[in-house]
Amino acid sequence: MGKENILVIDDEKDIVRIIQYHLKREGFRVIKAHSGGAALDIIDSANDIGLIILDLMLPGINGLEICKKLKSNEKTKFIPIIMLTVKSDESDVIKGLKAGADDYITKPFSPKILVERVKTVLKRRGASAKKDVPDIIRAGTLEIDINKHSVKIKDKPLNLTAIEFNILASLARDPGMVFSREDILKAAWSGGTDTADKTVDVHIAWLRQKLGSAGEIIETVRGIGYRLRETE
Repeated sequence: MGKENILVIDDEKDIVRIIQYHLKREGFRVIKAHSGGAALDIIDSANDIGLIILDLMLPGINGLEICKKLKSNEKTKFIPIIMLTVKSDESDVIKGLKAGADDYITKPFSPKILVERVKTVLKRRGASAKKDVPDIIRAGTLEIDINKHSVKIKDKPLNLTAIEFNILASLARDPGMVFSREDILKAAWSGGTDTADKTVDVHIAWLRQKLGSAGEIIETVRGIGYRLRETE
């Protein structure tokens, strides 16, 4: 672990310095931006950013809009994003996760815990890339390309967020196996919010909605979690 480029986007320079200090101690390289516009310029010109730590309340373009822009761009949609913000209401957490954030941490925060969250998100992404699974998984009318992080329904491309893709791919790797909400949290993102179970349910609902009639392949196992229905 380490040697990754971490982009820290926050207009509070003292907080950026604290984060930079702790990340560098763990071997990470840190890139800094203090506004939304500056951050987008950096992201546009760089192709080696391993993870982004993003404040929501930024001058110019706010963090939520930056997250949405990155997650809708093919070049940047799979860069992990950890939101770091004073906004702690459940509605704010849901908005952040819905925009595509991989994790959500509220201020004030523990720098050591933040570093561990960074490691967890990067480790999860690395494990997903290295896991010995078929390059393409087919389930019913779905075609899931693990390497390209793409999904098709009857050969028609489907636009999923990184978390939605991780959930679907995790279920598809073991059709018929029941995944608890905790299992899904570990597979899709590092979790860590008080509304974790609700968050999983919300993402499953969004995923089913995007899948349309194919969404029936994701089955609810009452009191336990979810599974992907086995198909011939």
